[in-house]
Amino acid sequence: MEVNIEGIVELDKLNMSNILFNSKDEFSYEARKDELIKEVSDGVKIIEYNYNLRLVGYIQYDFLENGNCFILSLQVHPLHRSGATLKALLKSFSKELNKEKPNVLISYVHISNLVSIQLHKRLKFEIQKEYEQKFKFIIEGVNLKNLIAKFDE
Repeated sequence: MEVNIEGIVELDKLNMSNILFNSKDEFSYEARKDELIKEVSDGVKIIEYNYNLRLVGYIQYDFLENGNCFILSLQVHPLHRSGATLKALLKSFSKELNKEKPNVLISYVHISNLVSIQLHKRLKFEIQKEYEQKFKFIIEGVNLKNLIAKFDE
């Protein structure tokens, strides 16, 4: 399946511009596009969710050599945050997690991204540490197994 690079970068721009601005940073379309192309060519995986032929959400992740899974990005269009998009993404993601059986899921979230922080806490991720204007979230053990089972129905 071909990755919708342009759609992903547009969704990132929509969701991340204000968050990065609040972190004294700015979104660069070209830099994100180049980074994404490199990550995909390096084997990073992406699950996309489309509604009416338009990208409305995606999860970008990588299974690491140490048995962990790193979530690079999870984005849902603001008009599609009622739950169906996120549920569909997490259901597809849980199938991948069941195949690879990671020990830990790791995710970094900008401190000013309150929507993502709330989502991570609701999914039972725990803050491990603060690092460069971001929280490092992890989920492991029973909580990880329960998360996978919840969406693997």
